[in-house]
Parts: sequence; structure tokens; C-alpha cells
Amino acid sequence: MRLLKNLTDKTKNTINTSRRSALTKVLVGTPLVALLTLEKTQAAPAAAAPITTLPPDNEMTGKDLRRMMRASDGLKSIGRCSNIRDLRTIEPTIIGQKIDVASYHPGWSDIANGALGGGEFWYDAADTSSPDDGGRVIVTKGGKRWKRITDQLLPSHFGCVPGGKVDVTDNMRRYINACQGGVADFTNGPWLISGTLDLTNLSKIVSDSTGKFMVDTENFHGDWAIQLGDPKQKAGQGRCGSVSLDGILIAHSHSRSRKLNGIYMKGSWLNIGHVRAENFNGIGIYQDSVWDSTTQRLSAELCGNISTPQIKLGSNGDTHNASHIVSIQSEQAYHYSLYIDVLRDVIDNIHAERTYILTNDDGTKLQSNVKYRNVFILLGNSIINHAVMDAATTKTAPDGTPVTSHQLSVNLNADYGAVNTLNARNSILCTNFGHLSTFDVVACDAWYFSDPVTKLSISDLRAKRVVASSDLQFTNCVISEEFELRFNAKNVTMSSVDIGLIDFTAEYQGDISFSNCHIKTVKGLGKPKPAFSVTVFRDCRIDNLTGANGSRARFYGGFINAINLASGSSTEFYDLSCGSFGYQGSAEFITRGVRAQKVNNWAHPQHVPFPAGTTTDVLGEIKAGQPFRYINVDGKTGWRGEK
Repeated sequence: MRLLKNLTDKTKNTINTSRRSALTKVLVGTPLVALLTLEKTQAAPAAAAPITTLPPDNEMTGKDLRRMMRASDGLKSIGRCSNIRDLRTIEPTIIGQKIDVASYHPGWSDIANGALGGGEFWYDAADTSSPDDGGRVIVTKGGKRWKRITDQLLPSHFGCVPGGKVDVTDNMRRYINACQGGVADFTNGPWLISGTLDLTNLSKIVSDSTGKFMVDTENFHGDWAIQLGDPKQKAGQGRCGSVSLDGILIAHSHSRSRKLNGIYMKGSWLNIGHVRAENFNGIGIYQDSVWDSTTQRLSAELCGNISTPQIKLGSNGDTHNASHIVSIQSEQAYHYSLYIDVLRDVIDNIHAERTYILTNDDGTKLQSNVKYRNVFILLGNSIINHAVMDAATTKTAPDGTPVTSHQLSVNLNADYGAVNTLNARNSILCTNFGHLSTFDVVACDAWYFSDPVTKLSISDLRAKRVVASSDLQFTNCVISEEFELRFNAKNVTMSSVDIGLIDFTAEYQGDISFSNCHIKTVKGLGKPKPAFSVTVFRDCRIDNLTGANGSRARFYGGFINAINLASGSSTEFYDLSCGSFGYQGSAEFITRGVRAQKVNNWAHPQHVPFPAGTTTDVLGEIKAGQPFRYINVDGKTGWRGEK
């Protein structure tokens, strides 16, 4: 009987009271292992033993027991604890004793696939203080501690029920707390939550598409569904460090019925795989003051609102810096798609497509005169290698909100930065800050520059309209409709640019130049302020030139198909060819080395003063005795003909 008392609970539970007396003679003095190995001639054959039927009560012998345990279904004879609740009522009697728990929750046998969260536990007699955490450590009524035997804790070990229908918030929080400093595995969900999950103190997160967190929006408590770092503390506090995400972390809000944010991150040395947020009426993903980190992909869809971006990078109290993001996907944002304010970052790819524009006046003031903003970007010593952006073309957003425009408004700024490819073909760009930056291969509808931008280089631009400020250089561009200057603009260089129309109506300072450009129409060119050079065209091909009263410009080389100068247009032509030449009203131009196929009329300047010694060649037929050239003799309006 002493040996029988020392059998584990597993063995005890298989032997009912009526059979114990029959087995006592067999078991006393015989170890259980020996019972299973006696009589080798009776050992189980190589093939699985047949299912064994137990003999009647009081007739079981040692031979019966051995046969029963060797059977293919012999495990049914090993006792199990039904659930964690029952485990708390079982007091261990042997140091290191083990016990098998069938499932976490009671009633599991009545539920399809209900046996979840069970497993093996052992009795740690040396531990008298660890609290009952509901999954890893279970404390009995007598204060004994059963500890789970596993290489990896799982949400089901703490009672989390997958499927997205049972709220697992409290159980999941206990699981996350038990995994602090280690690995949390969220696969095999989805998981329904109604409160914030804090992953700050984890070392590694494992998840995939099956581990999606379904957010009960209506009953949610908290500002964020998931956070890595504390959004309520300052940039240098409440941070996570050296956390890695293996796979994809997904948070999906059930509805947009109330304002709620998705996934928040703040920390250093983060190695983040894929993060995705869906259907939040607030920020979908926010990387706050993230330093020295790598992220494979940030993806958000159907998030944001008029005042809150779908994806946000940057900190109000610090910087998002020295980090690498491989891909950003911002799909179907509600009005405000992206906010990016980064320092020393590299972003390889951005897709911000099908943004639903919900108002034409969100309070934004831009030099483009557009009163709404859908994307804000400020690159400080940072790079974007490729980006695609556009607006949705539908009449309403998925929630039925009317769409007010199909033209995206992008506030794009760079300081010691670079944008290498940007396809925003139907968008309006506005740049109002930055210097010493490059924009290479850009497509947009219109681009408006304003001070204090300076020393920006734009190449391979395709746009309908451009309004330039100061210290800009355009190369190999196409501006199909109109190029204008901002008030007080200066030092703008255009090289190998195709332009539909030039018409400077705003007052500017000067030093504007065009070289090797093809321009369809040149109208008003304005005039520079003192100490600045007039607008210069070198080796350009121009279809039509009219100028405007008071315009000042010089043309060197190239070809102009038709020159029909407006009255008072003070224009100088040097060593170029033209198809036809003429003027209206008051002649105020200089021609020198001009080869005109047809001359409608010509005259020397009438009212605009030129320096003494300035010469102008007569165009058209020169009859005998008529001057072929005129020279200014007084530095004002006095001209003398030379025959």
C-alpha cells in the first residue's frame, strides 16, 4: 500500500476504489517501470497494440495492467487535471511532482477544439513567494506552486481564447507581463481586446496574419490599441529598447464610430518587421522619438481623420532619427495620409494612395492657396528613394462621408535632404522650408515654392505649373503650362527645361536665367530691381515671344519662331535667328546679329534709356542711303544712324 500511495496523481486517477484491493498484491514492492517491462515475451509487438478492454472490477492483475498500459490507447489510463481552476485545488505531495492539465478553461470537452492552454506543470517546493499569474505560476489553496513546463509561453496558457469573439484583454495583459524581458508569441489568434496592450518591456514579438488584434472600439478603454513605449511620457522617458518584431503585428478597429489610435512606438535599437493598422478614427501608426532603428514596413489603411494623420513619424519634443524604414504604405487614408518629420533617416519606399479628401478647408495655410493638407513631409538630412501619392477618385469614402476633391495637397520640405523619385501626378506640391536639397524625378500637377527655401535642385520634373521662389535650379524638366516667379524671387536657373508659358506678373529681384530651354510662349518678363541682372535666355528655342510693357530681358543665341513685341517691351536680342520679327506701339528693343526670315517692322529704341555706345542693327530691307545700324550717343534716348 505504501507504493500505491506514492504513485503520481496520473496513476491514482486511473484506478477506482473497487480495484485497488485487487491491484495491491501486484503493485506492492514492484516499481511501475518494472511492471511495464516484466515478461518480455509479453511485450507489445512492433505494430500498435490493440485497444484493451479492462477486466471486471476486482479481477485486474499485474498482467492486465501491463497490457493496458502498452495498448495504443494506453494514455487514457493516465490521469489528467481537467483545468487550471481545478489545478488550484490539487496539493502536490512530492518535490518535483508533475501533473498534466487538459485545458485552461472548465467545460472544454463541450467546445470544439476547446482543449487550449493546458500542459504540464511541476511542483517547485523551493518557491514560496511567486504570485499566481494565471498561466506560468499557479498557486494552490495551500500555498504550493505549480509551474508550467514549456519552452515558450503562449496566450492560450493564460486563458486567451482565439477567434476574435471573446474579450481576452485581461488574460493577454497577464501573458504579456509574464513574458517581460523575453518572447511573446501572438500567432494563432485573432484576439479580441477592449483595452491598451503595453509591449514595452518585451524583448521579442512574434506574430503573423493569424495573430491579428481585433479592437472592440465601442467598449475600448485607452487612447492606443497597442503601445511600445509610453506616449504620455517625454521623449527620453518611457521608451522601449532593443525590441524586435518577427513577422507582422496587426491591429484592426471594428469601427470608426469614435476617435481611437492604433499602434504607438517609441524607443531605440528597434528591429521591427511589419506593422499594420486598420480602420482607426485616429492615428493608425505613430513612430514617435524612434532612434537608431530599422523597420521593414509600416502599413495603415482606412485610418486618420481631418486633423490626425494615418501614419505619423516624428516627435513634438525630440526627433525621429538615424533610422531606416524600408516601406511605408498609407492606403485609403481619411483626409490626412502622412506626417513625416525625420532627421538622418532613410525611407526606401512610400505608397500613399487613394486618400479620401473630406474638406477643402481644414485650416491649413499654404502658399499654393490650397486650404487643406493631406501629406506633410520634412526631411532633415534624410532621403526618400521612391514615393507614389494620389487621391481617391470616388464620390464618397467607405463610411459614406462625401469626398470634396480629387487633388492631393502635399507639403514637401527638405533640409540637406533628397527625394529621388516622387510620382504625385495629380497632386499639388508646396515647399516652404529647406535648403541644399535635391528633388530628382518628380511628377505632379503643380509645385509652389516660397521663402525661406534656398539652394534647391530640381531635376526631371514633370508638372503643369510651377511658381518659383529664390535660389532654385531646374534641370531636364517639363513644365507644360506655366512657369511663374514668387514675389521677391531671385537667382533661379532653368537648364534644358520645356515650358508652356512664361508670364512674370509678380515683382521679383532678378538674376533669372534660361539655357537650352524650349518655350512655347513668353509674355511678361517683368524687370529686375537695381543690383540684379535682367532675365537672360541662352540658346533657347521659343515659339512665340510678345513680352509686355516694361519687361526687361536679354536673348543670346537660339531660335525664336515669332517675335511680336508688345509696346514698351525692352528686350535685347544677340546672335539669334527668328522666323518673323515685329513690334506694336513703342519700340524699345535692341537687335544685334539677328537673322530674321521675315521682318514686319523695326525701329531703334524710343523712350527707354540705354548706355552710351550701345548699338542696334537694322532688320529688314535697307535702302540706299539708309542706316544699317544705330548707336546711342548720350546714354539716354539719343540715337545716331550709321550708314
